[in-house]
Amino acid sequence: MAWLRQRGCPWGCNAYSAAAKAGCEAALEWLVEQGCPMEESGQPYIKACRNGDMATLRCLRRLGVVPWGPVGRVFVRVAMAVIDPVPLRQLRWLLQQGCPLDYKATEQWLAAPLGVQHQQWARETLRLLAEHRQQQQQP
Repeated sequence: MAWLRQRGCPWGCNAYSAAAKAGCEAALEWLVEQGCPMEESGQPYIKACRNGDMATLRCLRRLGVVPWGPVGRVFVRVAMAVIDPVPLRQLRWLLQQGCPLDYKATEQWLAAPLGVQHQQWARETLRLLAEHRQQQQQP
């Protein structure tokens, strides 16, 4: 990447998504060090979650990379990967890290008819949301 930048190759905020999708922590660190513009969509978190890559998720937070994007976007996009449901540990991690959530929209989507193979996952995710909401309401 350094070689490309030295030769005037343009870069953009989508570089973070590409690095997160590849699971390359060194690339993420380099992008931050070099001042690459950051995405504001939360897409790098979505890419890392869809790959089941907890190390990259932790790296993104450690580096302060990438805002979460619009409220609820990251969590719902990650949860919507029902073809291959994201493990609850990743969804739990997102919530623990402060990923903004639109409870109503997420609950409505999870309550919609899903394939038989995903119904248990949807119920468990709804329980996770209920637990999180309850924790947020405690003083």
